[in-house]
Amino acid sequence: MGKVYEASLVVLLFLSIFLGVSGSVPAGAATINVTADAPDDNTGGDGQCSLREAITSINNGSDFGDCTAIITPDGYGTNDNIVLPAGTYTNSISGAGEINNTTGDLNISRSVTITGAGRLSTFIDGGGIDRVLRVDVNITVNISGVTIRNGRITGSPGGGIALSNGTINITDSTVSGNYSDGHGGAIYNNDGTVTVTRSVITNNRADGNGGGIYTGANRDFFITDSTISDNSSGGNGGGAYFYLGNVVITGSTISGNSSEDQIGGGGGIYNDTDLTTVNTTISGNSASYGGGVWNQGSWTSINTTISDNTATSGGGLYNFMGITMQNTIVAASSGGGQSGGDCADSGQPYIFLTDNGNNLDSDGTCGWSQASSISGANPLLGPLADNGGLTFTHALLQGSPAIDNGNNSACSSSPVNGVDQRGITRPQGPDCDIGAFEATGVTAITVPTLNGWGAILLIAFLAVAALLCERTRQTERV
Repeated sequence: MGKVYEASLVVLLFLSIFLGVSGSVPAGAATINVTADAPDDNTGGDGQCSLREAITSINNGSDFGDCTAIITPDGYGTNDNIVLPAGTYTNSISGAGEINNTTGDLNISRSVTITGAGRLSTFIDGGGIDRVLRVDVNITVNISGVTIRNGRITGSPGGGIALSNGTINITDSTVSGNYSDGHGGAIYNNDGTVTVTRSVITNNRADGNGGGIYTGANRDFFITDSTISDNSSGGNGGGAYFYLGNVVITGSTISGNSSEDQIGGGGGIYNDTDLTTVNTTISGNSASYGGGVWNQGSWTSINTTISDNTATSGGGLYNFMGITMQNTIVAASSGGGQSGGDCADSGQPYIFLTDNGNNLDSDGTCGWSQASSISGANPLLGPLADNGGLTFTHALLQGSPAIDNGNNSACSSSPVNGVDQRGITRPQGPDCDIGAFEATGVTAITVPTLNGWGAILLIAFLAVAALLCERTRQTERV
């Protein structure tokens, strides 16, 4: 679903290798170049530097196995690097539950930057024997240009990546095809800080909460220009489960996710914390309650498009606590008769939903209170598609009432910052548009208001037209 550009990664890989060869690396840094397609190995002796051996070298602060680092005179430090050329690196040494990086998942215990040649060509594969990566406490791990896939964990959370009280930054990467019988199919975060940028979290599964992402941290979780798609959970939060901390989603798409919990929900997002969505699309998700979003935390939605989600109650959203919305579309939701298609609120009539104006729903269930908000109108959205930018969006079609009906002050200031989800400048017309997409080259349909001579001329024109039609019929009868 997401489109991630690779040119910057090629430059980064070149610079990593160049700086390593020239010795111009940061003080206290080591750079390890992994052998392309090297098999999993924890002992050395085959002449190939494996990814596991490279990580063990970083963890130990000294060369291990067949890996030889290019280092500064200060030796290994806090700016160490692992460079992964194009290839597949599959974990194949059985033994889940071990934390010294000898078997099962790859255990990282010191700060490191891992740089691949691109998510379409560099694969870190869990081999279905354990999760893929485990990040230890109080360290920072930067990962870019890779696909992390095929992790499988039972009796523990985090099928792809597990993080505890550290920091992980995932950039230009994909996390896919991972499984946990607990929480967090792709990413499990316990009191850590996570940043996901220009990346894709897709086709992951958790039998518990958070098919794609589970976070239970009094820390920050940032998702920018990324896609969370086609993940599923047996519990709440098919795409993501957010508990505690501060979560900000910008320029991203949450689509095609599902929650199977019969008394909970949140097909796209289950939120129980401070959540902000900006220039974001939430589309095609499903759950029993809150197909798009189940909210029982504090959610601020600005220039967000919530469309085509399905639930028994609250197809677009189901709200238990506080929502503040501005310039947001909630539309085309499928919901049962219990309490609404687009919006359902446990505190009917909508005492927990604050309308800051310039919102739009398609079935009148969101209970807008501001005159600038539009209730029960078809926003005329195109299908979820590649309309430019890094993530898929719903285009505003010709005649959409969302066009030129947004609040310019909200669009021009932070966090919207004068652009839409694709990076297109707002506004394109006299006023910015409602939702995540800013239309270019199309206009809203307006009905002119006639008074005075305008009304008289229109009546005269219609009278003359009627007279001519009558004369034509008389001539035909003769």
